[in-house]
Amino acid sequence: MAAFDRAKIDVGFALRTTVGVAIPLVVALAAGHAALGGAAAVGALSAGFASQQGVYRTRAAAMLWTSSGMALSAFVGGLVSQHGVGVVVAMALWGYAYGIVASLGPAATAAGLNSLIALVVFSNLNVDLPPLAAAQQAACVFAGGAVQTLLLVVVWPLARFTVERRGLARAYGDLAAYARSIAGGTEAPPSSLSIATVRSTLADPQPFAARGEVAVFQSLLDEAERIRGSLGALATTYLLLPDASVERESIEPVAAEAADVLGAVAAALRDGRAPRDRSSAWGQIRALEAAGARAGRAGGDAAALFGQLRAAWRLARSPSDEKARDDDAHSVPWSAPVPRVADAFETLTANLHLASPFGRLAIRLAVTLAAATALYRTFDVRNGYWMALTIALLLKPDFSTTVARGIARVAGTLIGAGVATAIAVYAHPSAHVDVALCIAFAALGYVAFNANYAAYTVTITAYVIFLLALLGQPEQAAVAARIVATLAGAVLAGVATLVWPTWESPRSIDRLAELIENQRRYAALILDAYVAGTRGNGAALREAQTASWTARAAAEASVDAVASEPGSTHALAVPAALGILAASRRIGLGMLALNVHLATAERRGRPWLATLAAALCANLDACAAALRERRAPPALPPLRPLFDAARAAAGEDAASMLLAELDFILDGINTLRGLVREAFAPTA
Repeated sequence: MAAFDRAKIDVGFALRTTVGVAIPLVVALAAGHAALGGAAAVGALSAGFASQQGVYRTRAAAMLWTSSGMALSAFVGGLVSQHGVGVVVAMALWGYAYGIVASLGPAATAAGLNSLIALVVFSNLNVDLPPLAAAQQAACVFAGGAVQTLLLVVVWPLARFTVERRGLARAYGDLAAYARSIAGGTEAPPSSLSIATVRSTLADPQPFAARGEVAVFQSLLDEAERIRGSLGALATTYLLLPDASVERESIEPVAAEAADVLGAVAAALRDGRAPRDRSSAWGQIRALEAAGARAGRAGGDAAALFGQLRAAWRLARSPSDEKARDDDAHSVPWSAPVPRVADAFETLTANLHLASPFGRLAIRLAVTLAAATALYRTFDVRNGYWMALTIALLLKPDFSTTVARGIARVAGTLIGAGVATAIAVYAHPSAHVDVALCIAFAALGYVAFNANYAAYTVTITAYVIFLLALLGQPEQAAVAARIVATLAGAVLAGVATLVWPTWESPRSIDRLAELIENQRRYAALILDAYVAGTRGNGAALREAQTASWTARAAAEASVDAVASEPGSTHALAVPAALGILAASRRIGLGMLALNVHLATAERRGRPWLATLAAALCANLDACAAALRERRAPPALPPLRPLFDAARAAAGEDAASMLLAELDFILDGINTLRGLVREAFAPTA
C-alpha cells in the first residue's frame, strides 16, 4: 500500500463536499424521509468527487453531467430491479456505454463510472418501484448533485485565484528545477504537463473574475513559456560547447541565479504573496549580464532570460491586485469552453472498433457485468451486487492500471466492509447514527481521495454500507457475504483482463509516432521561417509547440505504463522506447532553441537551408511512419553530407547559431532513425 501523502490533502475540498453530502441527509432525516435523503446523498457524494475534474465552468459541467447520468441510472434501476433479465440487459448496456464514453477524457470517465455504480446500487434495492416513485428517486439523486454544484459555485466570488496560483507555482517550480539541473551540468528538462495544465485552467476562467485579473495570469504563463525556451537555448549551448570552455562555464552561474529567482516566484505564487526582496540577487544578475556581453552566444541567451525573469518577478508581485482597464473591469462572460458535439461524436465512433482500448473495455465490461449479474441473480447470492460493483471499479482500459488499482481496491473494500459490518452488527445503529456515520466516512473519503487510494476505498466502502442501510438494506452479519462477493468480482475482472487483455505496448508505439509527427510539424514551421527569412506564424508555432509538448507527456506516460507490464507483451522493448524518447527530446530541445532565436534572427532568405530542412523533415516523417507500421524506416540519403553542403553554401551563416543547432538536431534524428531501424529490423 502506498504511503499516505499528506501534501495532497485538500482541506477546502473535503469540507465543502462533506457539507454537500450532509445537507440532504440531515434535511431528509428531519423530514422523516431518510431513504430519499440516502438517494440524494448518492448523487452528492459522486458529484463531490466529480468536482475534481475541470477548472471552473468545466468543473460545474462535470458535476451536472455526473448528477444527470446517475439520476437516469437511478430511474432505470428502480424500474427494472424486480426483473432479472431487465437488470442483466441494463448492466450490459451501461457497461458498454461507460467503456466507450471513457474515451472522451477524465470528466466523462467520472460521469460514466458513477452512472454505472448508481445503476448497480438502485437495481439491487429489492423494492418494486412504480414509474412515479422511480422518478422521485431519480430527482433526489440529481438534487444531491445539484446541491454540491451550488456549494462549488457560491464560493467562486470569494476565491482568490487558488487554482491559477497553484498551477503557475508548479510550472515555475518545474522551471526552477530545470535551471538548477543546467547549473549542475545534468540538463533534465521539465515536464510540459504543468504549463499545459495552466493553459487549460486559463482557458476556463473564473466567471466572477475581471478580465484584467485573468490577463495577469495569462502574462505569467506567457513569461513561463518564454523562460522555458530561453533555458532550453542555454541548455543546447551548454551541450554544444567544449567541456572546459569559458563560455560554457559562464552558463552555470546564470542558470543557478535563474533557479533562485524562479523558485522565489513559485513560492510567492503558491503562498499568495509578493516575492521576497532580492536586491542583492538582482545585483548579481546585473554583474552576470555585464559579463555575458563578452560571453558570445551564451551572453545573448542570458540577457534574454534575465529580462524575462524581471518581467515574471514584476507580474508575481501581486497578480490579484493588478488594475484592469476601465473597459476590461467587468467580469468574464459565462460562456464556457464547450467541446464541439461533432468532435465528441467523432471520438466516440472512432473508439467503437476492437482495435481501440476503449472499444475492448466496453465489451469486457458489458460481458463481465452481464455474466456477474446473471450469476448472482440466478443463484440468489447474498450481497451479490458487490460482484458487479467490484467489476465496475476494477476494469480499466489497460492491464497495468487494472492490476495496480485492483489490488488496492480489493484490499480497501474488504477492510471497509469488515469495519462497517462490525459496527452495524455490534452497535445496531439507528437511522440518526447511520446518517452520522455516512457523513463521517464521506469526510474521510474526501480527505483520502488524492492522498491514498486504498484508504479512500476503505472509507467509501463503509459509506456505501451505511447508505444502503438508509435505502432499506438492513445490515446483519453480512461481512462474509460481502467479502466473498468482492473476491468473486475481482476474480471475474481478472479473468476478463487476462482472457482478452489490452496491453499498453502497441499504444505506446503509436504515442511515440504521434510525438515524432508533431515534432515534424513544429520543425517544418521553424525551418521554413528561417529559409524564407521571416518571423514565421506565431500562432501556428505556439500551437505546434503545445501539441509537441502534449504528445511528449502522453508518450512518456505510455512508456512508463509499458514498463509495468510483462516483458513478453512488449511490441517494442522498453530500452528502445526510452532511447526514442531521449532522441526526440534532443530534437525538441534544438527546435526550441531555434524557435527562441527566430525572433532575433536576421530577416533574410537562406536558400542554402532548404534542401537540408526538407531532408530533416523527411527523416522525421519516415521514422513516424515506420513506428506506425511497425517496420524499419526506408533507406534515405545520409544527412551528414547534406549538412556539410549546406554549411559550405551558408557563407556568412557558416559560424552561426543556426548551423550549430541544426548539427545538434541532425545527431538526434540520426540516433532516432537508428533506434527505429534496430527495433523493427527483420531477424535473420
